[in-house]
Amino acid sequence: MSNQNEWTKGDQWKVKWTARSPVNAALAPDPIVMDESSRQTSVRTEDVLEFEVLKTDKSSTVISLELHGETYELHMIHAGDETYLKKIQRKTSTIMELKEKAPLFTPDLSYGLLFDFPLRGGASRFMFKDLTGRDCQFERTEKSGLLTYQMSYQYPAGPKMRTIIEWRVGAKWWQSFRRESVYKDAKGQDIVDVFSEGILL
Repeated sequence: MSNQNEWTKGDQWKVKWTARSPVNAALAPDPIVMDESSRQTSVRTEDVLEFEVLKTDKSSTVISLELHGETYELHMIHAGDETYLKKIQRKTSTIMELKEKAPLFTPDLSYGLLFDFPLRGGASRFMFKDLTGRDCQFERTEKSGLLTYQMSYQYPAGPKMRTIIEWRVGAKWWQSFRRESVYKDAKGQDIVDVFSEGILL
């Protein structure tokens, strides 16, 4: 299922974006797990993000993203029936680039941003490597015309980090985005901690 027939130059849309990060994010552990104390002292931001299709053809699409006064360009590649995010640029510098066709998943990198992007089309479940070379899992399910993409990484002695993206079939952008961790509390119960989320306006 490819997007190249869905995007048109000049298309615009907005996303309400909420993110939370530790006050001392630079000193946060890897993996990042926030206890109740750090949760209460974390920084919470809310923004409305603006997207615009700058160009699109059969082989690629470039979408701009306005975030905190910065303009990013999201470079998508259409390969047959698949679409994936190849590169992210800010002005003239490339800040992230995938060497191979794969989902973009940043389980513990700048989780206040929303650059995670699924590989759309192709297999519905497979393993892939993230930017650091870790083995991650991809799973796509569909129910009532809503595609759910889940990308996750399980730390050997820590939480599962995951991004969940819901995308309506035929829509130009996702309906919702959520980045979260799942870990055990003192009683062994699963605790889901949401770091950032977006809703299409």
